[in-house]
Amino acid sequence: MAGMGFILSWDLVQWISVSDIPAQNQVGPEDKLVGQWLSMGNKGKNRVTEKPGMYDFPGTNGRCSHELIPETVAVHRLKRWDRWLQVLTFFNVIRVRSSKKYYFDK
Repeated sequence: MAGMGFILSWDLVQWISVSDIPAQNQVGPEDKLVGQWLSMGNKGKNRVTEKPGMYDFPGTNGRCSHELIPETVAVHRLKRWDRWLQVLTFFNVIRVRSSKKYYFDK
């Protein structure tokens, strides 16, 4: 599991709601806990990852960040305008204003 985002099937959500494993293990980052719960319960065997396409902005987190790459799905930690500008520039996004709507084109 990774903190940027994860999706669980309904059967896993139901299992989490009634299992003693999550009920007795609730201290720590929720993304890591969910992964631990699934492993301990022998659940969630069909896991899919988008790494390296989902990552933190370069230089913001040693384990989860790397340079921008064309195969990007999502970049996390873009809380500052200069980071947004760097990402938008990397992906060659151009802002076009047309009748009060903004369109982003590659």
